[in-house]
Amino acid sequence: MGLDLDCKIDKALLQEQRDIVSLEAQCSRDGIAFSKKQIAYLLRSTRADIYVMRLNGTLAAEAIVLKRKTCRGEVARLYSFAVKPELRGQGLGKKLLLECLEKLRRENIQRVFLEVEADNNIAIALYESLGFCRVALLKSYYGENQDGLKMKFSFS
Repeated sequence: MGLDLDCKIDKALLQEQRDIVSLEAQCSRDGIAFSKKQIAYLLRSTRADIYVMRLNGTLAAEAIVLKRKTCRGEVARLYSFAVKPELRGQGLGKKLLLECLEKLRRENIQRVFLEVEADNNIAIALYESLGFCRVALLKSYYGENQDGLKMKFSFS
């Protein structure tokens, strides 16, 4: 992929808040996208990381990861994952998710959970190709008759 040469993945900076909110709005259904206030909170949180992928300095994708301690160790939740619609299908999402998983592994996170719309076959295929497995069907999770899937990745 020729895009790799100009591709950078880093933790988001506070000044990228507007671009992240815009990407959320482009990629999420009404009522699901994060607001400017929510993104600002997450950017400042010690239990959240927002990773951004830039192509030629422009935001192309983002991943919002929440982390918490449990009695079984530290776990993470992929809270939001978005790739600009015009850039999908080029492997950018896979590259970003692999980088996120590697960072979480280095932080000794044991498991990563996510929820995805049950009919989003492209996203589900990506997650399964990287080792996520389906753990539950979430009836009407995204609204009436809009089911979700809970998925899990284990580093063991």
